Amino acid sequence: MPFVNESSDKEQEYFADGLTDTMIDLLSKVPDLRVPARSSSFFFKGKNAELSAIAAKLHVSHVLEGTVRKAGNRLRVSAELIRADTGYHVWSETYDRHAEDIFKVQDEISAAVVAALKLKLVAAGTNTQVRGTANPEAYDQFLIGSHYFSNLPSADNYRHAGAALRKALALDPAYADAATTLLLADALLADFTGDAAGLKRAIAAAERLPLAHPDHGPSYRMRADIRSAWQWDWAGAQADYEKALAVDPTDADAYNNESLLLLSLGRFHEANVVEQKAVALDGLNLGYLGNLAAAQMSQHDYAAAEQTMNRMEEIDPRSEVLASSLSTLRLLQSRFAESLAECPKISDERTRLTCVALAQHSLAHRTEADEALGALLKTGTGGNLTNLARAYAWFGQADKAFASFDKAVAAQESSARQILADRTLDGLHQDPRWAALLKKMNLQN
Repeated sequence: MPFVNESSDKEQEYFADGLTDTMIDLLSKVPDLRVPARSSSFFFKGKNAELSAIAAKLHVSHVLEGTVRKAGNRLRVSAELIRADTGYHVWSETYDRHAEDIFKVQDEISAAVVAALKLKLVAAGTNTQVRGTANPEAYDQFLIGSHYFSNLPSADNYRHAGAALRKALALDPAYADAATTLLLADALLADFTGDAAGLKRAIAAAERLPLAHPDHGPSYRMRADIRSAWQWDWAGAQADYEKALAVDPTDADAYNNESLLLLSLGRFHEANVVEQKAVALDGLNLGYLGNLAAAQMSQHDYAAAEQTMNRMEEIDPRSEVLASSLSTLRLLQSRFAESLAECPKISDERTRLTCVALAQHSLAHRTEADEALGALLKTGTGGNLTNLARAYAWFGQADKAFASFDKAVAAQESSARQILADRTLDGLHQDPRWAALLKKMNLQN
């Protein structure tokens, strides 16, 4: 469970979350011990749920939880291992240390847990490899960067993440996890702001990443993400995903991102199968479930998509991923008023305005649809061209739709790669320009 931040400084939340992340990674390496992935564990953060209910939902027999208090250079970590069916405390301990001793504390907790469960301890040296650095200051900066990166997508969050991750790499230039996260933060910032030069730098850095870290699975995954999202090097990306999974067959992100690649290629059934593997590893991850629903909708299997979204609603009925997915499904089912009702739940302005424009047009509310489209245009074209193309296509304005897509391709806009899977674009498929558009993206219909 996410360790609770009891520091007087609430900004130390990143440190408690980072400690939890590392404990998940450390214990996941123990043979015969199944540890739910991060998003499944963090789903319960801040929720007042019964321990037995949490254990049942995660299919676990024991729960590790604790608290963290950090003040200046002093650190107090309390941890306890609880048997879920009885509530019995199998083990507990409190550690009062210097902040730079955080690695020793993590190792001692993991050793105590595996001893209490009568399992084999992780191999010598594995813990440092899992953390990726032996420098506590670099680790702290990495946690800060990861905290900003995991917040809602925004240019400011990507900038803050990049600043912290650069500090981490300055302290430890060989820190592979910091390098991969920084690369993605830079690429997403460039894509978000329409910075062509910044995107070009990120692409060049991605090509070098696995050369610097040949035994680091996420480095291959990151290069695959860049190749898939912005270069449309489909074969190269798929080869890298397979390399990442060869290094770590439990990398749920690699399965998820490979599924998105298969969706881009129009291999919808395969995308569905691969996404199911990601969901099997991290069943409470709403992003994975949203992508599974997208794969199902791409196959016109709206009944299966409905079931997936029902599962998402059980997990978190307020999820924006659910709202976005459900608005699209209702649109495709011609349940336009219900589609419109989901739009206000989406915080990202451009996604929300696109949602409103499509639903209002379908309801024959011309004034409202045009107002939403006008507001969408006012947000700028950087990183927004695919949204505009979708709206024009749904409005039946094919010339403007293709013009926007041509600009999106020229700008290497990442969201353009999903056009084969997007059923709202089906009205463009018979236009001769559709085949030409796919050719520009190295795709085939």
